Amino acid sequence: MRNLLITKAFLLASLVLPAVASAEAGTVAEARETVRQWFHGYEFVPEPHHYKRVGPHLAAALIGLALDDGEALFVRARALSAMVNTPGQATEPVLVAFAGADGVESLLRRKVVAVLVANHGAKHMDLVAGIYAGAVDDVPLREACARALAEMPGDGARALRDRLFRAEKSPTVRALLAPPKRLESTP
Repeated sequence: MRNLLITKAFLLASLVLPAVASAEAGTVAEARETVRQWFHGYEFVPEPHHYKRVGPHLAAALIGLALDDGEALFVRARALSAMVNTPGQATEPVLVAFAGADGVESLLRRKVVAVLVANHGAKHMDLVAGIYAGAVDDVPLREACARALAEMPGDGARALRDRLFRAEKSPTVRALLAPPKRLESTP
């Protein structure tokens, strides 16, 4: 009997969640509520095409969720991560503000660093380097910064990674900053 109820619940979720995911939101409030429902569940993981279907209010909805101190930390973190789907003028200042603000939870700053690099490449290299330098006792944040720096293109980013690699003590962070190994063919 219990298995039958669980099966019915999954079938119902499979019918309802895609319908919610495919509806275009007419207002920022509707977009925010749609995205908020996605973030509160674990049964449905939105993909880029789901975010596109939300429509033009997606960036405002994600910003609203990220800035809302009344929301659960994981919802705010997922909203920041989802900003990778809204690169541009609206989300960039919010991401920069989160990255540079004091007292922001480490998890949120880690998400911000990843999205900044994914959306803007090496444009915010100095900001990421500053966060890295200020995260002396926060190894997960330094790891996120090292990952972000490793994804940045250009000679400036490479030189910064080399300099940080030589000074870094954590083996995990060092590994993330290390120059990529080259595969060589054997005769």
